[in-house]
Amino acid sequence: MATSGAREDVKFAMLSHRAIINVLTNLENTFMTSFSENDRTLVILPLSYISGRINSLIHLVFHNQTIFCSNLYNLPAQLKAASPTFLIGFPKIIKMLYYTLRRVFFKNKSIFAKNILNWSNLSSDKYFSKIDNELAPTSLEIIKQNVAQRIFFKKIIEFLGGNLKIIISVGGNLSSEVYNLLRNCNILVLEGYCLTEATGLCIINPPYKQIAGTIGLPIKNNLVSLSQEGEILIQSNSFYSGYYKHSNDDLFDDSNLKTGDIGEITPQGYLKFIDRKRNFFYTAENRKIFPHRLESVLEEERYISHALVTLYQHEILGIIGVDPIRIAMLFDRHHEKCPEDFSAMVNHAITQKEIIGNLKKANQKLGINEKITLYFICPFELTAKINS
Repeated sequence: MATSGAREDVKFAMLSHRAIINVLTNLENTFMTSFSENDRTLVILPLSYISGRINSLIHLVFHNQTIFCSNLYNLPAQLKAASPTFLIGFPKIIKMLYYTLRRVFFKNKSIFAKNILNWSNLSSDKYFSKIDNELAPTSLEIIKQNVAQRIFFKKIIEFLGGNLKIIISVGGNLSSEVYNLLRNCNILVLEGYCLTEATGLCIINPPYKQIAGTIGLPIKNNLVSLSQEGEILIQSNSFYSGYYKHSNDDLFDDSNLKTGDIGEITPQGYLKFIDRKRNFFYTAENRKIFPHRLESVLEEERYISHALVTLYQHEILGIIGVDPIRIAMLFDRHHEKCPEDFSAMVNHAITQKEIIGNLKKANQKLGINEKITLYFICPFELTAKINS
């Protein structure tokens, strides 16, 4: 099975039947009654990826139905045909699906429809904020949440096949906007972490408690720790048997597998993915910067859809992609017509002011040596498209 190349070039890990049986048993003991013979999964990842392979085999422990996606670029049609109850996918694929939902349900709507969308999102955000903080929503908040489900979010669920209840995202963190929209649809979003050398899923947010922006807790029979450098170390009973025609002598520290990824532990004990260990640069002050963290902070801002952080002439440069749907709604609030040309919209004073404001807010969340000192706002749209 091909590795992700987190450490260096892609290699091929040899996985034993025992390792596969162990990881399936670990997942069964982790999820317990979360899945049953009444569930159905749509396998959207290639079987050449360990996540796709394990997804295709979990019916051996959960007895669920398994359907294989024939065309990832026509995912909405596949979802309608299969009507799955749960999915396993990479953040990039889930974000592609999110942009399809944005295009279908949010773009080019009337002022009345936009007000309904905003009210529905606000009502659900308040409801789930209480849930996240282990507080009981008020009766009024519960009523508003139920109304929002019926008048808006139910349409999204129907678009996704009508039965989708759980999405498992592996391979990095989802942005908050993607997470919040799916959660507002009453879809349980479980962010996790897969490793080919550990035969797949080894860390995940448990069904009983999720913390957005983290990859969760180790599954059964797995242990996680951090090295002095912050590298994620894993102990597991489902390790691979070695690389095909390559040595793996430098991959273990005692019984800990070195993942090649950097993480941190939150106060709640959940693991947060920061970046690849090899994906960093040094500033003029000789400070090590992991760009994925900065990009994640930028993408949390309201009007920024994509971000790329790099080093330019010893300064941190942020390349910014603008969210056209939210910018269009911004123009509505200013009672101005939004330019149809994307470049004209980006260069408009209203857009520039808000994006600069978003950058300032993002910098307030970053350390003194992490701040974005240079920026470039892309005059073209940066989106991943799925045909609907």
